Amino acid sequence: MDNIYEKTYIKDKLIDLIKKEQGIYVDENENLFEIGLNSLTVMKIVAYWKKEGYNIKFSDLLKRPYIYEWAELLLHAERQEHKQVEKKVNMYEPFSMTDVQYAYWIGRGKEQFLGNIGCHGYFEVDTREINLQKLQKAWEILFEYHPMLRARFLESGKQVIMKSPYQKNIHVIDLSEKDEKEKERYLLKIRNERSHRLLKIEEGQVIALEISILGNNKYRLHFDIDLLVCDVQSFQIILRDIAAYYVNETLPPVKKEWNFASYLETQKGNRQVAEDMDKKFWSEKLDFISEAPKLPYIREYMLKQEVRFKRHQYEISLEKTEMLKNYAKEIGVTLATLILTIYGMVISKWSENKKFVINVPLFNRDSADDIDEVVADFTNLILVEMDFEKEKSFIEYAKEIQKQFQESIDHSNYSGIQILRDLKKTRDAFAGAPIVFSCNIGTPLISKDFKNAFGEITYMISQTPQVLIDFQLFTLDDGMLFVWDAVDAAFPDYMVTEMFNTLIDTINIVSDNDKWSNKVEVLPASQKTHRDAAVDFLEKDVPNKTLIEEIFSNALNNPQQVALIEAILDVR
Repeated sequence: MDNIYEKTYIKDKLIDLIKKEQGIYVDENENLFEIGLNSLTVMKIVAYWKKEGYNIKFSDLLKRPYIYEWAELLLHAERQEHKQVEKKVNMYEPFSMTDVQYAYWIGRGKEQFLGNIGCHGYFEVDTREINLQKLQKAWEILFEYHPMLRARFLESGKQVIMKSPYQKNIHVIDLSEKDEKEKERYLLKIRNERSHRLLKIEEGQVIALEISILGNNKYRLHFDIDLLVCDVQSFQIILRDIAAYYVNETLPPVKKEWNFASYLETQKGNRQVAEDMDKKFWSEKLDFISEAPKLPYIREYMLKQEVRFKRHQYEISLEKTEMLKNYAKEIGVTLATLILTIYGMVISKWSENKKFVINVPLFNRDSADDIDEVVADFTNLILVEMDFEKEKSFIEYAKEIQKQFQESIDHSNYSGIQILRDLKKTRDAFAGAPIVFSCNIGTPLISKDFKNAFGEITYMISQTPQVLIDFQLFTLDDGMLFVWDAVDAAFPDYMVTEMFNTLIDTINIVSDNDKWSNKVEVLPASQKTHRDAAVDFLEKDVPNKTLIEEIFSNALNNPQQVALIEAILDVR
């Protein structure tokens, strides 16, 4: 292919890929940070060109955030004949789990540290005028088009797709005849039971929908799912597809028998060389990888068999979101990196060790056919190193964290789960990576069609085994949502609330151009109160003398007075 023609082709393709992923047209000379480029888009672009045989890295693209530079980089990239060998596997026979699925599955065990819970999500929607027959049909369509919603997880540590779902009928609870007080009591009972329950995944129960009829044309939807079969994008797809069929009888835009088992086997074969290289990279760094933040845990709680999560959440406006984006552009980092840096700074204020790793899930679907329409768990985990031992400017911290983030993604063919396993073999008391940052910036969690059909989510909570604080970041139509799902009782009273409030205070300061400076001081509200009180005291009440000066002055003025009374003698 002629160089000029090939370069033009590459530039046009890059522009098309960004338009597809983020819905915007970009000029080849435009700084991609300034249009809000996110990490997920970059990962998908890297996956596309790798599939085409171009040897490029995630970090290569982030270092050169312009289409014309990307085209130049790809034009001169090392090329290889990339023949992806597709492997066919019968998904109706047992097949292996992913590393992340297996870790979640093991974590469900009662004997596990912070276990006896599933990787599970639960939410409620209060709505009106539900056509139960239409909703039932839409629910059945989900099982028909998304085989992983018919998955069963076996004692052998494998998974298998069933021909029929565990239960395809929506469970209806009629509360319409009960008084308001009794309704609230019953609804709270449902929430408490469903929000933290272990679904019967060994029998194929991986998703459930119940409807409470409240009377006066009011309903509440209770939805829960085990995240062994679902990542965040899958969650969005489920809600989109059920709304599309309910409203217009529009079928999901994916083949009915999309085969996750074949996908996993194909990826395993095609990634083996890259995985071996990344394994070597991490094995050479293993002795130098930091541990998780050493927060003041309450050990007695963490040994209990019942773990309960509590949600902390805060919304910021579209205006403040844009301010954060603008500042990220100015300093040359992504919005995700900016917020991850603030998160790390907050954690460091409570952590005994100032150098630690944060667990960051990646939702990378590569570039297989129809993959953006599939329900399954494509999650990978990376460990991002943070170092707050030396005082630096905020920009320096952010740049360093972005560098560490890029390095971890570049070598993510050997996953964070595998690294944690290796660390546990070499360190006696290694505690895993229970502090999580999950960035879901891009598409809002629920589509406009779902909102129009059913309404907004009114309550939501999630749990993950071996996790203490799970920071989830979501795009909203009118801003951004900050969520911590945390095991509050594993920490001293009110500590998590104060940590979360400190995060939000810092976010608000950074998003306010009038208050912003390069030096970010992350202080909990209680420390600010004590510091302000100390300043007031110093300014108003401290005399301009030392304590010893007053003693000597009294001795000179009153030499015959008692200076000290001792138990036996008067000392004069």
